[in-house]
Amino acid sequence: MISKLNLLLCTAVLAALLLCTPGAPVHGLEGEEEGEVKTSDLLKTWKALADVAHLHKAQFEDEFKQDAIILESFKSPSFPVKCPESNLSKEACFQRLAEGLMVYMVFLKHVEKEYPNNSLLSAAKSYSKVLIPLIKEHMTHSDQVTAPTSNQEEQLLKDYDKPADVFYRKMAAHGILHHLRKFLADGKRAIHKREKV
Repeated sequence: MISKLNLLLCTAVLAALLLCTPGAPVHGLEGEEEGEVKTSDLLKTWKALADVAHLHKAQFEDEFKQDAIILESFKSPSFPVKCPESNLSKEACFQRLAEGLMVYMVFLKHVEKEYPNNSLLSAAKSYSKVLIPLIKEHMTHSDQVTAPTSNQEEQLLKDYDKPADVFYRKMAAHGILHHLRKFLADGKRAIHKREKV
């Protein structure tokens, strides 16, 4: 399992770095047949991170020998919400995704204290540097995307900074990763749907 995770992570990070390379193709995959629906760099990159996040369930269950469904109870009301299936424009949805990623980057500071070598943590930190600018490229009013202020970051992390037993802190870290995985899966569907329109 470890070698598979490392291989996928290396592949994912390499893909993200290639997207940052000057002169790299912006749309579609090389070798796609004419007439096929092309996948944007945004969707490809988001999907690659979502694929890494998908492995978290197995990581948690291997460590704790419990079903990951238990992590549903480790949910902060400050976790970003997904884009609804309808009634939200592409612009508003993409703003929600960009700001949601920024909020999760704050929550990942707690994860880093408990699991500094976690593969999803490493991938999310690398990918967010690519994904947020890519999302903004697809927006008309990208200046509306705002990152959490230092005071907001403190508020987001205050419950995690309270003294607690080691088990709770680790479960809380896995709760963050669990809900990040769901956010990424929902985001992948939202991007795909809005790019098709």
